[in-house]
Amino acid sequence: METYEEIVSRWYEELHEPFVNLVKSRFSGLFVDEIEDIYQDTFLAVHENLHRGSVVADTNWRAYILQIGLNQTMTYCKKKGKFVTATPAGDDDDERPDWLSMMAPLESLVDETTEDPAERERMIAVMNGIMGNLTGKCRDLLPSFYYARMSMEEISQELGYANTNSAKSQRLKCFNKLKEAVRARLKMMGLFNA
Repeated sequence: METYEEIVSRWYEELHEPFVNLVKSRFSGLFVDEIEDIYQDTFLAVHENLHRGSVVADTNWRAYILQIGLNQTMTYCKKKGKFVTATPAGDDDDERPDWLSMMAPLESLVDETTEDPAERERMIAVMNGIMGNLTGKCRDLLPSFYYARMSMEEISQELGYANTNSAKSQRLKCFNKLKEAVRARLKMMGLFNA
């Protein structure tokens, strides 16, 4: 597994601009200095997760770091009472929901299950870990769609799907599989009882 220093060396500069742009497009009312602070906090959270051993060896660092950053942003906005703008849900590629809004039902489960900030952070770390450790087709498809913002046509061509409908169907299967994995892990840890 990579060390924290290797992760920072490889990803800090590479993800900086995409992270800032992603947060600006998803959250209104945040100043650039706030986004910069959240970005710093994101790498501190990565360090803490590595130290706790909650990151597996074959992590998709790009997806993992961006997801932690989105969670950090949501937490910051909730604490500061900032208004959060989510991309509207829909099948149209221009109106696709972002990763965070897709996970909103699971985030609300976290909110309903616990008021303890430490336990809530553990639950969110579990979600981040699962999202950052996708395998097979899902590992390429979901980050391509939600982070790289590729169209379904681009994804079907690049990842070798027969057509866009096949890629859309796989995207739905991957996301449902992801949601179930998060629920199962939280349930196994005794953090979710539904």
